[in-house]
Amino acid sequence: IPEILIARLREGQKAQVQFDALPGKEFAATITEVGVSSTGFATTFPVTVRLDRNDPDIRPGMAAEVGFNFSLSDQKERFLVPLVALGEDRQGRFVYVVEPTEQPGEGIVHRTAVMVGDLENENVEILEGLIDGSRVVTAGVSQLADSQRVKFLESPAY
Repeated sequence: IPEILIARLREGQKAQVQFDALPGKEFAATITEVGVSSTGFATTFPVTVRLDRNDPDIRPGMAAEVGFNFSLSDQKERFLVPLVALGEDRQGRFVYVVEPTEQPGEGIVHRTAVMVGDLENENVEILEGLIDGSRVVTAGVSQLADSQRVKFLESPAY
């Protein structure tokens, strides 16, 4: 599990397991162990789950995908941005928000600190730091600096 999500998992939480060899079947499971240190050089943590009931079709060593549920009931607003829009350095996680200028198609980027939530496919949930209508830079984030003038292409809003 990525480090941004590990603190949201606890032993005893429910999970869903799907085995590659058993398409269309989903099995209930329970988290039995949440790793306390990352694996190798990556910023991922091991999580162990146990199936809630045995099934004769499941064999040791089968590849599986495990899904976890994260409660969002305490969140008022929720923004999803592409994972590539998220930057991280010693000061924390951030996105660049574009402030339009008087020139059409141009703007000034502002580094904006954000608090992230769940990962959903290729997107990351932003819990704090954005407001409705923010234009977030989704390409070239590593080459930008705060207050830099940019030209942007029209694309779907996130």
